[in-house]
Amino acid sequence: MSKTSFFEERLMKILVALKNCLKDPVIALLAIRGFSAERIEGIIAIHTDVVLLTGVQQDAYNVQFKTTEELTKLLEGVRYNYRKFRKLGQVALAGEPTTLKALQLDIRMKTGLPGFMAQVKRFYVPGAHDENLSAALLKTGLTREEMEAELPKLEQMEQLNIRQEYEKKVAQDATRRRDERMEELEKAMSELHKVAIVALADQPDFLGLLDLN
Repeated sequence: MSKTSFFEERLMKILVALKNCLKDPVIALLAIRGFSAERIEGIIAIHTDVVLLTGVQQDAYNVQFKTTEELTKLLEGVRYNYRKFRKLGQVALAGEPTTLKALQLDIRMKTGLPGFMAQVKRFYVPGAHDENLSAALLKTGLTREEMEAELPKLEQMEQLNIRQEYEKKVAQDATRRRDERMEELEKAMSELHKVAIVALADQPDFLGLLDLN
């Protein structure tokens, strides 16, 4: 059973138990020991909050995953073209080590997203705007237009990365709030069960209604 399925099943069992506690003769016996119908309803309200916050959390993660997929797909295309263009640049500028170093064509492709985007810009920006460099790159057929076409993709990647980081924080905050409320619910259920052991001692069948294992 997945973690999500287990959590959902746990919430369902808790709700069933709480609803059964509101029925006679269980509620009458629990009320004697301090768990009135009003108090039970208060626990149900916490349960409702957990359900709502779970929905918020899931929506937040779905939004984040969609952005991540979009960024990953765009990154794959940019990496593919950069891998081709850097090889052409290395051949065209083979006799100019200083230029290769300035364009970061003398080192391996960086793997981290921020580093990779910075490395690509170091090549594409001058390659698209420096006439002398553009002319040199034409030795291998690499045109200014090809590199210019990649620059908007880098800007889009930056925006997606910023959005992804924000959405990640939103999802993490939703998870934190959901988990905090769930702790309150579990604590209340634990107290209810302990009291019910005493209150329903002569009604073992009804005590079974609170068995959440």
